[in-house]
Amino acid sequence: MRPPPRVSVLMPVRDGERFVTPAVRSILAQSLTDLELIVIDDGSRDNTPAIIAALADADARMRVVRGPAQGLVAALNCGLAQARGEWIARLDADDVALPHRLARQMGDIGKDREIVLLGGWAEQIDASGALLGKRLAPEPEAARLAVVLERKNPMIHSTVLFMASIARRLGGYRPAFEAAEDYDLWLRMAELGKVANVPEIVVQYRVHDRNVSTNNEIRQLFSTRLAQRAARLRRTTGVDPCDRLADPPDWNRAESRSAFYAEDAQIARFLACANTIDAGNSRDRETDLARIPLAQFNHRERKIAQYAIVNLLQQKDASNPPHRLWRTLFRLHPARAAVLALQMLGKRLSPARPA
Repeated sequence: MRPPPRVSVLMPVRDGERFVTPAVRSILAQSLTDLELIVIDDGSRDNTPAIIAALADADARMRVVRGPAQGLVAALNCGLAQARGEWIARLDADDVALPHRLARQMGDIGKDREIVLLGGWAEQIDASGALLGKRLAPEPEAARLAVVLERKNPMIHSTVLFMASIARRLGGYRPAFEAAEDYDLWLRMAELGKVANVPEIVVQYRVHDRNVSTNNEIRQLFSTRLAQRAARLRRTTGVDPCDRLADPPDWNRAESRSAFYAEDAQIARFLACANTIDAGNSRDRETDLARIPLAQFNHRERKIAQYAIVNLLQQKDASNPPHRLWRTLFRLHPARAAVLALQMLGKRLSPARPA
């Protein structure tokens, strides 16, 4: 058996035939050659299995692990268990690593042995690989990054490199944090060492029609809040109640109203009203806008909240009087609320169309 490599690169994929080839080739073409690439096929039904099998046959550093569709968290933890390198790198199966990426990051780690998690910058490309002219440049300096990390996820998952031993010690990615499992892991890793970003573009991040959907955005926002709540509880009590969660919490279940994440669940139930079907079911959810901390909403939450309120107004939700909904809408975005009011007034004043 070959000696363990310095870096193990994890690449989960499901039905990734469009983009997996350039992703794989970008890792195998790295200037740092002491690596292994573990591609975890999470139940692909397209031509992905044949593509990655052929790529693995051409380079002994690449291994393929196949299994039924279990989701991203299970796939990542499977790869983590298979990895032999001291350091774990990530790349999504639709992104592209620049040739110097791993050498640049390992160089920084060699200069600072306190680092346990290192990310980097990225540039956006479209489905064809053309540059979109937008750069993703999260905070690079460790001290400032630690402050930012408490408020949001400042790491681009496809750029990260982290210590395998630390990740395993923490139990890897946790399924309870669906759509924000990476952020939860970064928060826990930051408690054990230094987190930083290389101030240089190391990855091309692909923007296309299969990126995270709007339907999944509310789950991601909920999981982000849950991860932040768990981090605060670890700091103040030394206990993480999320250790007891085997699956993502269901914010519609009755027990969510008395759970330690009750406020986060209430916010999620409100945001879910941005879906017209959920808005129609809002009477069963007992959403109390007066208790929702709108002032704490981030930009993405405020945007979704506006759609939720519009749906509740159109549904004529009995549990939330119109005046409360309008007041909330104006608090979220006065200018957009004014435009909406004029539009709705115009519809009321418009003469009825002849039959």
